Amino acid sequence: VVSEAEAKKNLLVLLKKEVDGELERYKEEEIRRVERGVKEESNNLICLALERCSSELVFTRTTDTLQVENQQIISKIIGREGRNINAFQRITGTELIIDRESDELSVQISSFNSLRRAIALRTLHTLIKEARFSPLQIEKTYQKASSEVNELIVKSGEKVLKELELSNVHPELVKHLGKLKYRTSYGQNVLEHCLEVAKLAGGIAAEIGLDVLLARRAGLFHDIGKAVEDNGNYSHVLSGISIAKKCQEPE
Repeated sequence: VVSEAEAKKNLLVLLKKEVDGELERYKEEEIRRVERGVKEESNNLICLALERCSSELVFTRTTDTLQVENQQIISKIIGREGRNINAFQRITGTELIIDRESDELSVQISSFNSLRRAIALRTLHTLIKEARFSPLQIEKTYQKASSEVNELIVKSGEKVLKELELSNVHPELVKHLGKLKYRTSYGQNVLEHCLEVAKLAGGIAAEIGLDVLLARRAGLFHDIGKAVEDNGNYSHVLSGISIAKKCQEPE
C-alpha cells in the first residue's frame, strides 16, 4: 500500500515530467517560429536593400578595338620588318591583332589584364593621332599614357568614395580602389561589384539601426585585395587584410 506522501511524490514526479515535456515542445516550436520570422525578415531586408541599389553587370572583355582610317596607318603600326608592332607588344605587355580583311580597318588590343589594355589603347590612340611611330616614340608615349591612366585610377577611387559619402581614406587605399575599375571577377567588374555590395550593406544597416557608413566602408573594401596584380601565394583576402592594415583601416 502506497502512503499518501509517496502518492503525492509520485504524482509530482509524473506532473513534472509532463510539464517538462510540454515546455520542451513549446520551446522547440518557439525556436522554429522565431527562426522562420528571422529568415523572412532578413529576406525582406535584403530585397528592400536590393531594390534601393540596383546596378548593371559589367562582363569580362579581353580585347579593345580601335578603328583606323587607311592602310598607311596600319603599315606604320607594323613598321619595317615588324619592329614597331613588336616594340609595342613588348612595352605594353599586350597583343596587337590587325584586321586587314574587313570593310573597316581596325586594330585589336588583346590582354586579360584590363589595366594593360587601357594604357595600351591610350598609347596607340596617341601614336596614331600624332602619326609618329618608332620604338623610342612608343616608349615615351607609353610612359605618358601610364601617368594619365594612374591619374584616372585615383579619380575613379575618389568618385566612388564621394558617392558613398566616405572620408578619411588613405591615399594608397584610394589608388587600390581605383585599380579595381580595371579588374574583373566572375564576369563582373570588381569596382562595380564593391560599390554594389557597399550600397547593399548600407541599406541593410539602415533597416536594422546599425552604422550605415561603417557598413558601406566594409562592403566597399571587402575585395580590395583583388587590386593586387601579383600577390604570389596569397589569396585576395589576405592581400586585402595586408592593404587595410598598411593603410590603417579600422578593424
